[in-house]
Order: sequence, then C-alpha cells, then structure tokens
Amino acid sequence: MKREYGSAMQCAKADCEKTQLVLGSGRGHPIGVAVDAANVYWADEAGLQRCAIGGCGNSPTVLATQGDQAVVLDATYAYFTGSNGWVGRVAR
Repeated sequence: MKREYGSAMQCAKADCEKTQLVLGSGRGHPIGVAVDAANVYWADEAGLQRCAIGGCGNSPTVLATQGDQAVVLDATYAYFTGSNGWVGRVAR
C-alpha cells in the first residue's frame, strides 16, 4: 500500500508506478495500514476504513468513526488506536 497525501492507494509490488489504484481519495492523512487476504484497512481522520483488494469504487466501508493511528488485524477483529493512546476493536 502506498501512502499519498489524502489518498489510500494500492499497487503491484513489481511495478508500483504503473499499477496504482486509488482505494479512497480525500481521506485526510491515511495511516495505520493493515492487509488480509481480501481487504485493505487503514485509519484516517474519518476513522477506520476497509476496501477490497482490487478496489471498492473509491467508496471504502467505514468500520469505526474513531481511530486515526495504528491498525492491527487478527482472525476476527481489526484493532485500532486513537491519537491519545486508547485502543478500540471492531469485527472485520
């Protein structure tokens, strides 16, 4: 996953420059990226977002309206943190 100001993007590892795909634009500093077999997750100023690998029509699913820092996944949940240090979780 490539981080660009205001956009969450994906690209092929072998040729990122020619294969960029916008997953979500206008995102306000997307950070805290995590990936599973089907989806890309990231945190931004709008909260925890999810988009299918390969794209979601620039309409990611909002999983939580809070959490703008780290994202970690386990088999069931996405865990996310806020800027003041709290930790939340939501079903993936």
